[in-house]
Amino acid sequence: MRPSANERASHVDDLSKSDDRELVRRCREGDRPCFAELVSRHGGAVLSFLVRRTGNAHDAEDLFQDTFTRAWQRMELYDPTWKFRTWLFVIARRLAAGRFLAMARRKPATAESPEAGAIAADCEDPAATASRNEERGALWSLAGRALSAAQFECLWLRYAEGMAMREIARATGRTQSHVKVLLYRARLRLATCLRPADEAERAKEGARCSAQSTGF
Repeated sequence: MRPSANERASHVDDLSKSDDRELVRRCREGDRPCFAELVSRHGGAVLSFLVRRTGNAHDAEDLFQDTFTRAWQRMELYDPTWKFRTWLFVIARRLAAGRFLAMARRKPATAESPEAGAIAADCEDPAATASRNEERGALWSLAGRALSAAQFECLWLRYAEGMAMREIARATGRTQSHVKVLLYRARLRLATCLRPADEAERAKEGARCSAQSTGF
């Protein structure tokens, strides 16, 4: 007997109130609606990460599908001491790295690493400096050009995804100390890149003040 519309609506409402670990438990029993709820909760963040990681919407969508397919197939391997989203990022990151490795083997080497050049994209401001910068997307684009892939990845997970150091370390397979070093170097590099623009703006402001005081 098929469930009524009211029963289906009640089930959906029940899923929205369940935490991730409960949904995973039910997924392990073959409950596909629970998995659909997990995709709904975390799919946007995973896709955004993959778009920035690859710089290509088509590749990102393929990897997005592969990520959740892999998650469904390997749900038994999920460790509930992790946040579920962090586990998804681990899968997505590994799949993306595998895609880049395959591309590198097929294509001749170039002066610019394909991984480093692929992660530039528009998104929200990741650092304190950005609060003074009206073009937030431009700052992320600058980060994609100026930072190494590892630096950009940690910066994105920290500021765009709001992950704690421990989560980033787990997601990227690095120690927390290494993550802190990468974040420090990323912020320092961005500050260095932004400094000339800031100084130029101050010079322009000084010139305007001087012109006003002299009547020109």
